[in-house]
Amino acid sequence: MTDAQTPPSSGPALRAGLALTDLDLGQLWTAYVGLGGSLTAEQLGDALASRRALSGLEHDMVAHALNEYFLALGRDHPVAYAEELDAREPIVHDARLP
Repeated sequence: MTDAQTPPSSGPALRAGLALTDLDLGQLWTAYVGLGGSLTAEQLGDALASRRALSGLEHDMVAHALNEYFLALGRDHPVAYAEELDAREPIVHDARLP
């Protein structure tokens, strides 16, 4: 994965994944920073609201923080990584979504 910016579906994919959790932005940011992320909480909020583009690496680190939450609950990893983002595919893979 290069460090190029992700497609516009990055923010919605991460936002949809966060909506499937009971995490708030601060908890997600803490998990993301724990993985080595360098965005501020404000920058992460802007990315989730699609006001800030993320690099592929930044997207993947946030997606990984979310997916680790799901794996800890014994579930699969529903949040798409940057290379999986494609307008033709679901952005979050979860049976609870239509």
